[in-house]
Amino acid sequence: MNQLLSRDAEIVFDVHDTIPQNFSPDTTSLWNKLLAHNTSIVSFQKQVDIARLSLKEFYTLRFPKINLNAGYDFFRTDNSTGSLLTNRGYGPQVGAGVSIPIYQAGAISRQIELAKLTLQSTQYDLESGKRLVYSQARNALDEFENQRQLLSIEKDNTALAKENLDISMERLRLGESTSLELRRRGKLCLMPAPGSSTSSSPLS
Repeated sequence: MNQLLSRDAEIVFDVHDTIPQNFSPDTTSLWNKLLAHNTSIVSFQKQVDIARLSLKEFYTLRFPKINLNAGYDFFRTDNSTGSLLTNRGYGPQVGAGVSIPIYQAGAISRQIELAKLTLQSTQYDLESGKRLVYSQARNALDEFENQRQLLSIEKDNTALAKENLDISMERLRLGESTSLELRRRGKLCLMPAPGSSTSSSPLS
């Protein structure tokens, strides 16, 4: 379980082996958690964010750029002959440059259009991923509700079967029934319902 959750294998946690019959899942809260933690949806959302930032970056190519640079120089030159034996200089340097995109032969516009298409594609992937996850969650909730209703029906059937078995036992005690009839009635009463995991009755 820790491996599936991408957690440390040494983490210990308790797992409830039963679900209260009156449990009713909050679909809104469940959906919000899926949007926040489902790896597929989070991955698609990151791709949308990256595509949106890329589009903004390509838009900036249309604007002028200002380049600034600064530095500090120090140099010294020693000459063995001549009138200037030593030459030394030091001090800061500051520079600036401006670049203006006057003509790019439509290259920037093509890059922007391509970035727009990429953004739309990632948005479609995100919506498709959300629909798939929602469908899977909806199917899981429907299956849970069906199993809960089946459990309630089986509990009612078990109570009814116990009541019928008690009546048959009383009839047997009064001599109004036989053990063969009791055995047959017990099988009929405790026959598993459709979809039940019960494979046999205690009287078989």
